[in-house]
Amino acid sequence: MLDISQYNFSDWLKFTFAHPLTTPEWYFSEDWEYQGNHSKMIEYSTKLFNAPELLVEDYFFEQINQGLWFIPSAYGYILYLLDEDIPWKIRKECIDSFYNLFLYLFSKYKISGGADIMWWDSIFSYGVYEDPVRGIKTFGESPEILKCFYDVIVQIKKIDGENIRESVKLGLDNIYTYKDIYPHIF
Repeated sequence: MLDISQYNFSDWLKFTFAHPLTTPEWYFSEDWEYQGNHSKMIEYSTKLFNAPELLVEDYFFEQINQGLWFIPSAYGYILYLLDEDIPWKIRKECIDSFYNLFLYLFSKYKISGGADIMWWDSIFSYGVYEDPVRGIKTFGESPEILKCFYDVIVQIKKIDGENIRESVKLGLDNIYTYKDIYPHIF
């Protein structure tokens, strides 16, 4: 298992995006199983989402797409938003930074492969975190995270683009499944 806890931001970007295109994707291989500091993974994700255009300088669009499928996957970092050992402020900043990912990357560059459209669907499909103390958690069990997701989707909805509209629709469809459980969110 790879230990990425000492990776700086640049090394973390390489770990996430600098891979050849494979089917299945690189992150399905046991060779790439990793462990690391969950808080740092969320902080690096936030940093990336706040300036995602930096990816275009160093990676092919196919690598960007592959990495952005990885991040919200069952193997990626987004599930660490459910790690309650990470301060809420850090987790919320990451969720809020999704807006910039859509504004500065998804709305400006054509990234074929669907990571932009399927962003929210991936989060809800794979957002299961197994906490060693608290057990398994999902985003559906976290009204504060769902509320933040909803708020950022409402903001993203204002960004122009067919891919943005499709992603927003999938995000809202997923969130609305919790409408009866948490009506105060909407």
